[in-house]
Amino acid sequence: MVPAPGFALRGLGRIMDGVRRVVPVDSVFTTEGMTILTRWRGSDDGAVQRELGVTFRDVRETLADAIRGLLAAGRITPKQAGRLADEVEVS
Repeated sequence: MVPAPGFALRGLGRIMDGVRRVVPVDSVFTTEGMTILTRWRGSDDGAVQRELGVTFRDVRETLADAIRGLLAAGRITPKQAGRLADEVEVS
């Protein structure tokens, strides 16, 4: 990771939007994506937990479940799933 100022990322998003009009390239750098990334104010998840009694799952558990689900659905390969592939029966 390299720290980059928000204006540079938003500029890169605009450039990539223009490139995509000419060249079929897939990139996470879009004007919309970089604007959201650099200007998002975040949220107070603690308030959600306190006021609604919501308990958030551990992010590792959530991602592992997502990977297992993608593998079971055939959306990713066992190689892409890594060690989690041993836990899933692929049809």
